[in-house]
Amino acid sequence: MVPKGMAKASSIPAEKKLAASKARLKIMLQDLNRMCDESEKAVVIQGQLSLVEKLFEETDALQSAFEEGLEAEAQEASMIE
Repeated sequence: MVPKGMAKASSIPAEKKLAASKARLKIMLQDLNRMCDESEKAVVIQGQLSLVEKLFEETDALQSAFEEGLEAEAQEASMIE
């Protein structure tokens, strides 16, 4: 049999290892949660960027159509004069 004092002494390192492992697992879990949050944010940001690109393209097309209309009006006005 192992004396009580030795059994307790040998169990302390196991308790410390367990506590250290729990602490590492907690940190890893926090890191994973942070990465998941960042991934969600990245998806939202990508969606917003896609929307901005679409709106930019639509605005650019409207600007081009407006400028073409102005040019056509200017040509018509110059023909009338």
